[in-house]
Amino acid sequence: MKTAAQTLLILMCFSLSSCSSAESTTKNMGDNSMIKLENLQDWCTGRYTFKIPKEASPIGGIDKYNSFIIKSELNATHDTLKNAYAEKLAKYSEKDMRILADEEEIKVGNKIIKIFKAKYGADNRGTNDVFAWVLDNKSLFTITGTYSLQYKDQSQEALTNLVNNLSFRNNRNMPKQAGVCINNGFITNSGSPFRNSVHSFGFEFKQYPSVRIFFETEAPSRDPGGLIDRMKNNLNRTGNYSLFKSHNKTIRKGKKSQLAGDQLKGEEWIFEVPLKGKSGLVATFEYSGSIKNSLDPLVNLEVDSAFNPTQVQTSSISQTEAIKLYDVILNTIKKF
Repeated sequence: MKTAAQTLLILMCFSLSSCSSAESTTKNMGDNSMIKLENLQDWCTGRYTFKIPKEASPIGGIDKYNSFIIKSELNATHDTLKNAYAEKLAKYSEKDMRILADEEEIKVGNKIIKIFKAKYGADNRGTNDVFAWVLDNKSLFTITGTYSLQYKDQSQEALTNLVNNLSFRNNRNMPKQAGVCINNGFITNSGSPFRNSVHSFGFEFKQYPSVRIFFETEAPSRDPGGLIDRMKNNLNRTGNYSLFKSHNKTIRKGKKSQLAGDQLKGEEWIFEVPLKGKSGLVATFEYSGSIKNSLDPLVNLEVDSAFNPTQVQTSSISQTEAIKLYDVILNTIKKF
């Protein structure tokens, strides 16, 4: 049975997977498939496109670009933007607050841009807060970040670049130019200069409550290390590697390459997760990408068929089906 401690261990281990192994143990796991793996939809996150079953529903994620967090709201109006700005203006107009910049709205075509900067305290110590809003095609993008006085010019350049190149994109539409996919949007970007970015997205299946798909990509500024070594190091650092090995049986672990797609070569780790009923698994693949190369980012895929054990006590699908799901998605991942 998967305990809360085991769940924490899995969440601690940044991982994702595919099919081919250096270390392999097989288990007789039934063949009945329920998820329609022949009926797929396109999706994109960061600089990668991939396919997932049409039955999968998005559950959101994180978009971080050049240290700015970006969130989106559909069916927004100009009043939505003005209300969001008014809330920040009221907050930073209170005692011990300081407004640094309150720029006029800029209209570029159908897009409206508003930038506001403020801080706690009356002096220049500490960090300053940045807020920006981009309204495009009834979608409001809220941008938040901070900067220190030392990096004021760099922060302004990054913010200007972001608001000028950010636009609405229907999540079902795949990009036709170089750039970065975010939730409900797109950032036009040629890849030069290097801009660190992290993007993740998750999916669930209403008919299969124990199943989740997680996709993450990052243009890293430093070497993240390999998937397997990083997972082991995380577990060893907390003194939990022995517990993990005794409760979670490895099904497949080692180097892995796509069978199709961009022929990404990385590592995978697939392990069984015991539940009170039918056991699930976590399958993870990761391609490490290149350091400080926006056009060759890291990509991490995870399929978890033992998600949320406090509410779901048995896996919704067989381990065979979970691995098929993982393999199908893995082999559709492509850079655009």
